[in-house]
Amino acid sequence: MRVVISVGTHEQPFERLIAAADSMAEVGWDVFVQYGHSRPPRVAVGAAFMSRGELDELMRGADRVVTHGGPATVLQALENGKAPFVCPRSPELGEHVDDHQQLFARHLDRHGMAVIVEHPEGLVDLLAGPEAARVDLTTRGRRVAENRERLARDLDAWLASLR
Repeated sequence: MRVVISVGTHEQPFERLIAAADSMAEVGWDVFVQYGHSRPPRVAVGAAFMSRGELDELMRGADRVVTHGGPATVLQALENGKAPFVCPRSPELGEHVDDHQQLFARHLDRHGMAVIVEHPEGLVDLLAGPEAARVDLTTRGRRVAENRERLARDLDAWLASLR
């Protein structure tokens, strides 16, 4: 299985997800991890940072995409036709400053837009299972693109009104 994992660019490390990436690579999966400010993986391959285009290309070629709970990365997975497995950073574990990623991930899971991963140590079993089928990629991908365009138009209008 080819898996792409992104921990994002937040400065606090996300060691639980890096360890999960190494566990997947240890069972023979082809795992690439964008590890940001976390330690590099021991077994999986990866890069600290990469361009959006580079990550898009990797996501398109993946069987599964696992992301931190950052909205931009989750939407990027959906735009690339992948059901995101979202592992939100935990402020209790020193992975983030607040719980916004956890709240966002739970919302996405409730609405069928992603599969929440509360415990990354179980990712091997979760990714091999049928959970990705819960995400309606055709409808979700179209809605993400439409909402992004609407948001850009609304933001432009709001900014223009401030002049």
